[in-house]
Amino acid sequence: MGKYPIFIVATVPFSHLTSQFLAPRIYELILAMKRAGIPLQRVYSIFAPEPIARLFAIIWTEFTGVVHYEPPYYAAMLSFCTRSSLRHQQAKLVHGSYNLRIASMSDLQAVAELCHGFAAESEPFILDKSGALKEAEILIRKEQVWVHEVQTEGSARPEIACLVAYTRNTQTTATITKVITSPRHRGLGCAQRLVRQVCKHLLYSGKQSVALYVAHDNGAAGKVYHNVGFLGLDKSHDQVIEGVEPWSEIGFDRAKVQLGHW
Repeated sequence: MGKYPIFIVATVPFSHLTSQFLAPRIYELILAMKRAGIPLQRVYSIFAPEPIARLFAIIWTEFTGVVHYEPPYYAAMLSFCTRSSLRHQQAKLVHGSYNLRIASMSDLQAVAELCHGFAAESEPFILDKSGALKEAEILIRKEQVWVHEVQTEGSARPEIACLVAYTRNTQTTATITKVITSPRHRGLGCAQRLVRQVCKHLLYSGKQSVALYVAHDNGAAGKVYHNVGFLGLDKSHDQVIEGVEPWSEIGFDRAKVQLGHW
């Protein structure tokens, strides 16, 4: 769909990510990027653990003069679930019948509508109708999206109520990158039911863990994912869990960069 941001993953525990530890390493990284000839307009944002993202943005602005935005485009908690943490309790039942399945090309239009709605809430990474259709087709062809189908009493045919997509995956880990429920089907437990089913499918198909990001300002989603079995999202406990940590995406002056999409 588009070029990715600068994406940095730490190889040391989160507690080690102090400014003193990070600054010389970020300076070296930026110098290496300069030597590699990476154009300024390619660096439209930085996505990383919060201390890395914040310091990279400051130093990048010092080096290049391209200012960064406050607040971040996205601020979230990285969480994960495993087979041992997955909760098998069911969400409340919807009225009528439902089916949880991998999406097919016959779902293209419905998946595109949900992709369009998701992007509309993800400024500045919005999609027009044709862009959403293209994204939906890619997800379906790669078998990276599941749908929650609902058929209510008296309806002629089922509707797609919710989707879950997972697009950044390795041999051992899958990352859920998109969860959205149609406005007319919210409050029925669809997202919780589908996320649980997708996690079960992935964890019992060879993945050791499933990760996702939960926006700090989306308490309702955090509760849903906690109920599925994602760790570190229970606000009543202060337990530190390695691998559960705050991440940020910080954008740079859009007049001087070429915005990607991911």
